[in-house]
Amino acid sequence: MLVIPSVDILKGECVRLRRGREEEKRVYGDPLVWARKWEEEGANLLHVVDLDAALG
Repeated sequence: MLVIPSVDILKGECVRLRRGREEEKRVYGDPLVWARKWEEEGANLLHVVDLDAALG
């Protein structure tokens, strides 16, 4: 099975939106830190979501 980690980026920070609502976000910090973490864990691919563009 191929597992591809995903990083959602909003205003330059990694976030997790609750029910897709920006006002109900949890901030996880620097996207590069998370990308490097997934690389260290052996991920060859990373799904990056630009929420600024997606939410318009």
